[in-house]
Amino acid sequence: MTSLAGQRAVCVAYIKCQAHKGWIELPQHYDDEGFTGGNLERPALHRLLTDAREGRIDAIVFYKIDRLTRSLADFVRLMDAFQHFGISFVSVTQSFDTTDSMGRMVLNILLTFAQFEREMMGDRIRDKKNTMRRSGLFIGGAAPIGYKKHKGRLAIEACEERLVREAWARFDDYPSIRGLLRALEDEGLGATLRADRQRGERRPLWYGGSACRMFSNPLYAGYQCVEGKLIRGDHEPYVSLDRWTAIQDVLASRSKKSGKADLSLHVLAGLAFDDTDRVLAPRLRGTHRWPQRYYESDSRRFRKGGRQDRVRVRAPELENLVKAAIIAFLNDQEQLRVAVIRAYADPELAFAMQQKGPVAASRLVDFKGAELRHVFEALLSRVEIAKREVRIWVSLRTLDAFLNWSGIGLFRTVREMSRSPEDLHLIQVDAVLAPHRVKLSLPYECVPGANRSAHLVRLLDTAAKAQVGLLSDPARDLEKHAAALKLGPSKYSRLLRLNYLAPDIKAAIIDGRQPEDLTEHKLLYSPLPADWRQQRAILGFPEPDPDRPYLRRVGRHGRNIRAEEHRE
Repeated sequence: MTSLAGQRAVCVAYIKCQAHKGWIELPQHYDDEGFTGGNLERPALHRLLTDAREGRIDAIVFYKIDRLTRSLADFVRLMDAFQHFGISFVSVTQSFDTTDSMGRMVLNILLTFAQFEREMMGDRIRDKKNTMRRSGLFIGGAAPIGYKKHKGRLAIEACEERLVREAWARFDDYPSIRGLLRALEDEGLGATLRADRQRGERRPLWYGGSACRMFSNPLYAGYQCVEGKLIRGDHEPYVSLDRWTAIQDVLASRSKKSGKADLSLHVLAGLAFDDTDRVLAPRLRGTHRWPQRYYESDSRRFRKGGRQDRVRVRAPELENLVKAAIIAFLNDQEQLRVAVIRAYADPELAFAMQQKGPVAASRLVDFKGAELRHVFEALLSRVEIAKREVRIWVSLRTLDAFLNWSGIGLFRTVREMSRSPEDLHLIQVDAVLAPHRVKLSLPYECVPGANRSAHLVRLLDTAAKAQVGLLSDPARDLEKHAAALKLGPSKYSRLLRLNYLAPDIKAAIIDGRQPEDLTEHKLLYSPLPADWRQQRAILGFPEPDPDRPYLRRVGRHGRNIRAEEHRE
């Protein structure tokens, strides 16, 4: 039972057996055909996590645990996400219950064997490829410039031979590969095209990246690199091995050695990753007068469908975001309570540690440079940059040391490298990441109007006008007024309910202080009762401060003035 259709049939039958529990199968299919379970880079899995984050899923059913993932590290991340969203998951063919410690142990054992099976398969494939390379076969995808593949072996490509021989012969005449590249292009040799089998079109063969790879590839000297050793190939070389070795020495002398990153300047060095587990290394761009700091990944990793895009984010904005998120976490009593209760079994001790959060946050506000680096290095286990959010893992083992810290000197403690969900607390911050551009919002700075949704404001305005029109009609013809707005009677009735929202909810929407997950669908189709407290709980609005009245106006000098104090 390995086909997707067969696995789905078994899962559907299991869901029908659980109908007495209220289980209903969703119409969406989350099938990743052709993608490996060794990582989380699967489009259907991303859609599954998105729907789980939006509250559309209560339980996840799969055929076997290795259909979800075969990596123990990835499973820890998924387990933490499912627990955060309140979602349970069920394996149809493997009986385990994740609500107790025995079930979690069985689950970890199954995943360990699944990961062992994947690694053994990878070892066998690598050994087979190395054996084929030693026998003279070319195993490595498309043939390099100047060669073509014929029955698994390399042969000289006649239409590209002149370009390659000219490039190797004239290497010493130019101080850089870029200069040689321009010279050959001016002579018309760089216009060679080759058919791209993946894209179905012809693409340029000779460009900067391909030229650099050509001069560092031992294939042109008649050798292949197998496990770090040069093995003689079975194809015709372009240059001798001595000539190739001499050119490697020249290339090594031209390359600039990058020094170690200044940790007082790049405070997240070694802690920042992207969502594919690539390290975001610190980089300096721009000019000497106007330098720009970035955290950037390399683009030399390939996946199904092509090369992974480089992730580049401005260093000051990312560092300010992480600092702001930790400050907001320490000031948020509810979120901090969840973290400290997981770290301390004694409720009284957890409450005492929770009260120290605002004091620790106030210390962190003024930290910068080496002080901030020491705090990040000890407190953070990982900062992960995704396309639409930033995930920050805080170590619970060092959180208590930071809360108990007196603030004198540098905060120093042993860095915890645990990736267990029991030892980490996840902070998620929304951030829209685009190539060479990032838009981040600081969670502890709430500016009125910054998150204002014109669509939701128009929805409230339409609801108010609909109520006025209906009340002014003696006949109270609901269908006629709904047709005037091009709505059905059901949606028109739901629109009228918005007039009975709590005043602070309406004011928050108009000011742009509503929760980020508040949408038109949630406003219209949520079961909103008449009780304002329940409305706030359902829509995600906080309870208003009882000491502050709803009606306020701002004085000339920016002071909040109670409306009743200025009543005449």
